[in-house]
Parts: sequence; C-alpha cells; structure tokens
Amino acid sequence: MDFEFSEEQKMFREAVQGFVSTEIAPLVKEAENNEEFPVHLFSRMGELGYLCPGYPTEVGGGGLGKIGDCILVEEMCRLSCDGIAAGIMAHIGIGTLPIHYHGSETQKQKYLLPAIKGQKIGAFGLTEPNAGSDAAAIETTYKKEKQKYILNGNKIYPKLCTRYLNHCKIDTKMKLDA
Repeated sequence: MDFEFSEEQKMFREAVQGFVSTEIAPLVKEAENNEEFPVHLFSRMGELGYLCPGYPTEVGGGGLGKIGDCILVEEMCRLSCDGIAAGIMAHIGIGTLPIHYHGSETQKQKYLLPAIKGQKIGAFGLTEPNAGSDAAAIETTYKKEKQKYILNGNKIYPKLCTRYLNHCKIDTKMKLDA
C-alpha cells in the first residue's frame, strides 16, 4: 500500500498551507477573544475550491476524497486554527454529508451545491436544552401535514448556519430491537 500523497494532493496541501497561514491563522486570536466564528471564510474557501475537497468534482467538490478533508484539517490544526477547523468540518461532514448521500436531486441542487460553494452553511441540529447530545433523549418531534413537515422542539448551538439538518423523533411508541 502506498501512503504517499498523489501529486494533486501535494498541490492541494501546498495551496492550503499558504491560505491557512495568510487568511485563517491571523483571525484565530480575535475569533477566540470575541467568541465569534469568521463566517466569511465559508464563501472565501468556496471560491478557492478549498471548502469541500473530499466531495466529488461532479457536485462541485475537489474530488480528493477523505484524504483531501484530512489535508485541510491537518493544515488548519498545524497552525493552531483548531476551532475554525472544527466549524469547517462540521459543515463539510455532518452538515452536508446526509444530503450528499441521501438527498433528492432537488435538495442537492438547493442545499448541497451552494454549501460546497460556501453560499450556504450547514450544521447539525441534535443538541437540546433537556437532552444534551443524547439522541435517544431528544424531545423534538414532527408531524406531516399535507406536503409539509411541522417541527416542534428546541435546539441549541447551530448558530452559524443558513440551514441545518434537524434530528427529531419519528415515532415515540416505536420499539426497536437493539
């Protein structure tokens, strides 16, 4: 098994190193002091093709697979941009992957493609005031009315996003074999 980066991965790493050192690292101290995420990074990284390096090129990603995502995070963390890396990875991973793998073509066009370009920010709505991040204890429910779903509940933390994947109970009486 060859563990060397491909030429494309090496070029991406070099480009990302420069970007992180000039455009992300200088923002860390202020972002942490103010407890504010530099949201403009999503659109900037989307413009440059750095936001979703692991997604296939057919959907606007970099086509570098998980290795591309790892290169991005490694370079951000190498320069102590850990918090920003976590926010970017929440967008890349848990905020958009369910749409990539399970979304309809309409959902992909409406949400995934703009998210890959940094025009929309994805997040993951699991944590609740009374349940924390215990998926089995969440209280948010939904009901279907005609062509719409009505959500009822409270989520905390998904502050940066324009849209987020919301987790709720389907049927509280359903028994599952574990």
